[in-house]
Amino acid sequence: MISKAKLVLLTLIYLLGGSIFLHLFYLKDWNHSIFEIAFNFGDVVENIINHNKFEGKYADNIDIDFRAHRLPAIPYLIAYLSKIFCTQKILFVALLKNLIFSLLWIPFLHEGINKRSIKPIYKVIIAGFLLSFPQLFLHGLQIDLEESYIIPILAYYWFLVIYDKPFTKWQQAYFIVLPSLLFFSKNTFLYIIPILSVIIFITDRKKTKLIIASLLLLVISSFSLASFNQKNSGRFTLKYSLEWFNIYKGNNERTAAIYPKYSLDILDFEDYYKIPDSVKTEWEFNEFFKEKTIAYFENHQKEILELLPTKILTIWFDIRPNGIFPGFEKTLITPLKLLGMIYMLIFRILQWFCLIYLFLKLLGRNRKYHVSLSLKYISLIGLYFIPYTIAFGFERHLLPVIIPTLLTLIKIIEDKQALKN
Repeated sequence: MISKAKLVLLTLIYLLGGSIFLHLFYLKDWNHSIFEIAFNFGDVVENIINHNKFEGKYADNIDIDFRAHRLPAIPYLIAYLSKIFCTQKILFVALLKNLIFSLLWIPFLHEGINKRSIKPIYKVIIAGFLLSFPQLFLHGLQIDLEESYIIPILAYYWFLVIYDKPFTKWQQAYFIVLPSLLFFSKNTFLYIIPILSVIIFITDRKKTKLIIASLLLLVISSFSLASFNQKNSGRFTLKYSLEWFNIYKGNNERTAAIYPKYSLDILDFEDYYKIPDSVKTEWEFNEFFKEKTIAYFENHQKEILELLPTKILTIWFDIRPNGIFPGFEKTLITPLKLLGMIYMLIFRILQWFCLIYLFLKLLGRNRKYHVSLSLKYISLIGLYFIPYTIAFGFERHLLPVIIPTLLTLIKIIEDKQALKN
């Protein structure tokens, strides 16, 4: 086990040095403005900073102001980092963001790997695999992907979920707060966390008070988001106004021809999504695509069933860097992409090893030693993958569950060693 001081230094080198390398040499966008970042973040961030309002255009060909189309926490974090430190350069805001999230990376690496009761060689292999994972490095250190925020939050939360020793006060605080941070990063955690909390309560009664506190905070967080939406967009709701638009992307006449090789986002910029002039607001926009989606489900059940295996294979098994745009096919065969596929293959093997191993342990004689971990991990993967199976999912959507899989593997090794002893 290396000292905590050395681990802190190495983690900061990885996060800050990696951010500099990523934006200076690989993406070469270090000098770009945060107003230019992708996935409509830039437009929203610019409006927050310059006009003190949360809104943005979704696409140039959609003439609607969206005010409830994404969770506000990430754009506001980017905007306030920019304001506080008086910089709009992508590199410097990314450095600040990753410095803040080192407060999750450092305890996760120290407590989740460095202090675990497994052979030192296993720690080296797992930590080396994790920190050299190309996709985690590329997407985890950026500022414009929700996955880059979910990865460290879910990593440390999952360690606390499967940790079966008494918590320190800091760990208790993290356990209470992190579920709400997950919800503010991705709203599907609003159903994942309560279900997972019930499983934790059933299998680990020692955490009862902390579970109740975390759920109360999640309720408060949910109410605050609904209130924000009411103030900003006129509806007291936890729904977002692109919900049915995104579901329709994964369930329309052109989906099968594009997905999973190409990003379904290319449909955003085509007349295929042309909306009638009568649609004036984001909620009318959402309702318009709700009706189209329902109509498609009613009239194209055969096509939906035929596409379902593709969706399942993509989100549960695929190792390819899918989701590219037309014209970028050559990027699929670069050395870095091929290396990433090897890492994804290893991850898939570990994912299915953990799922099958823990499922079989539930049926075995010594199930009482494994029931807690089995139910937690199987539930996490199943609950997390449901939305992507219904709509669509790409490689980057898988990244948050890579570290929980590695932590689950460590726990399996620990438990086997404890049973032997």
